[in-house]
Amino acid sequence: METVRARLLALRGIVPEIRGMEIGKDVLHSEMSYDMVLYMTFDSLAALEAYKVHPEHKKISAFVKEVRIARACVDFEIEE
Repeated sequence: METVRARLLALRGIVPEIRGMEIGKDVLHSEMSYDMVLYMTFDSLAALEAYKVHPEHKKISAFVKEVRIARACVDFEIEE
């Protein structure tokens, strides 16, 4: 988990579209919990799409696919 965390955090200085990133580890360990959460912010949907195809994101994504058991994802826009 620390390797995944470190590699994700390294993206902050490499992928210009990332505006914010928070990574947290599960503290309750309930039956509904996942081990880790990644929360990222982008200026626009276009910035998110650019992030998704960035070569460095693709590298970490491939690595995470190898070491994870399960994944849940929600991409959303804040309605004002």
